[in-house]
Amino acid sequence: MIYSIDRFEGDIAVCEDENKRFIHLEKYKLTWDAHEGDCFRLDDGGTMEFLPDETAQRRERAAQWQRKLLQRKKPSSALQPRRRDQ
Repeated sequence: MIYSIDRFEGDIAVCEDENKRFIHLEKYKLTWDAHEGDCFRLDDGGTMEFLPDETAQRRERAAQWQRKLLQRKKPSSALQPRRRDQ
């Protein structure tokens, strides 16, 4: 199963799987210098493998989505407050 690190809460890594389920892992069990957003594979035996390519792909998709949102046009003037003398 592939997980991504959602956040850290103290010494605990909160990780989300592909089915939007969460697990909590002690940070010291992560075998690399882990950061939020990192992806890893966890097999049934408990072996973890950091997935740098998957992490980079997901980060790029998130950056593209953010750029797309920021490039959207601002709301029309219909949503702007009107002056009373108009």
